[in-house]
Amino acid sequence: MAAGRAIVASDAGGLPELIEDGANELLAKSEDAPAFVRQIERLLEDASLRDRLGYVARRTVEERYTDVRIAQQSLDHYRHALKLGG
Repeated sequence: MAAGRAIVASDAGGLPELIEDGANELLAKSEDAPAFVRQIERLLEDASLRDRLGYVARRTVEERYTDVRIAQQSLDHYRHALKLGG
């Protein structure tokens, strides 16, 4: 995403929190190889889709995952953990 390239990712784990299917990247069902193939074929066949997804993916990273924002989230996490432990 940071490289501005369209990707196909699994719908497992935390990826669906990062990826909006069809908006900034494509998702495929975990453990469903044909679903991955279909999504990859979409990207191969549609240059405008690839370009749009790559562009929006890069913007998503720039807006949501800045160094300052990640540092602030880390601090918030540690403050929360210290309150629970204290």
